[in-house]
Amino acid sequence: MATVLAPEVLVDCACRPALARPVLCEEIRANCNVTACVRCGEISATVAIVDEPYPHDTHHVGNDVYALTGAARVWLAKFPRCTKRSGRGRGRIFLAADVRAPTEGILRELEEIAHEQQRHLDFVSRLRAAGVPDSAAPVLPHWLSDFRGLPGAIALTPDAPLKTIAGHMATFGDSGLVAADVFERRATYQTELATLLNDADRDMQLAAHEFIRDRRLLNAELIKIFERQLRGPEPPVGLGVLLSTFYTLGSLAKPLVPALRDAAELTRYARDRLQILRIAELVDA
Repeated sequence: MATVLAPEVLVDCACRPALARPVLCEEIRANCNVTACVRCGEISATVAIVDEPYPHDTHHVGNDVYALTGAARVWLAKFPRCTKRSGRGRGRIFLAADVRAPTEGILRELEEIAHEQQRHLDFVSRLRAAGVPDSAAPVLPHWLSDFRGLPGAIALTPDAPLKTIAGHMATFGDSGLVAADVFERRATYQTELATLLNDADRDMQLAAHEFIRDRRLLNAELIKIFERQLRGPEPPVGLGVLLSTFYTLGSLAKPLVPALRDAAELTRYARDRLQILRIAELVDA
């Protein structure tokens, strides 16, 4: 029989909910969490149960505990815990998996110490200091796949093959954040962005788009590639990804407005034409 926890409880243990902390990050997927108790060490993977009695009137009514295999539970438990309100970005502060706190007061003290020790470190250094599993991932449900690539991404060095780094960048989660930081340390990374955008492999193009959005980067070579893709056959990555990147770049993408208007004229679909023109208007504002 499935275990269902109260809305405020994310770990299936008898300890106070205030002693629970997210494993790696808050909401690994929408409404999905992996959470550990810093007092007893118990770990739970949960999926939020949401009731919607009327349209757009949603209520969080509980948390369904996902039945992890023993191997998955042991492996996931080796990831660090986030300090309170760390969120999902690069600014997260971590507690090592073996840290224990019998009371909320001691936990707050440990988090303050961790913040002081880590606030000058970059994201990769914080993860390495806190520790991640050094073994391959066991079988995990799809919604926990963000954990799978992280140990390999942590081991990357700037001299790794471009496609190996880009493969991690295309995964979007924390392994993508780590790989992007490694990629940026390559002396020729801006030239290699053009290589990735021109690659026939959709994942390589996705990796380039993720990096461009994250860094809000646009140079003359990238503008030429985007102009060619807008005026030519749709690239493997698809029109939606292109437009999403331009939306994120905002006014930086203004040099692409003529190519966007050309693309709107060339498309056969009214919906695509409206989307393209809307993005052109936004970046031209």
